[in-house]
Amino acid sequence: MKSNYIVKVRPVAAIQLTSHIEFLARKSKKAANKIVNDFEKLEKMLNENPTSFPLFYKNYRKAIIEPFYAVLFEVEGNIVFVSKILDTRQLEYNDIIIDLN
Repeated sequence: MKSNYIVKVRPVAAIQLTSHIEFLARKSKKAANKIVNDFEKLEKMLNENPTSFPLFYKNYRKAIIEPFYAVLFEVEGNIVFVSKILDTRQLEYNDIIIDLN
């Protein structure tokens, strides 16, 4: 299938993803590998149809991976910017909104 969108991971999101993977790896290599695989699958879905994910706040859309991680992203033209990858167990909804402003 031809890709319609370019996925770019912002530096802060890359740092967050690495942090989550490193944390999980200390507990379980299997869990760490799962988040990597789930994120790679999500990248493919974002590459093909990012607007299939629900709007979360303003222009941000949200996808859930591994089941506690929220991936927040924006679609600008044909580019998908992954802005945040957050552990939903650590944040309240209002904290996420404040962080996006």
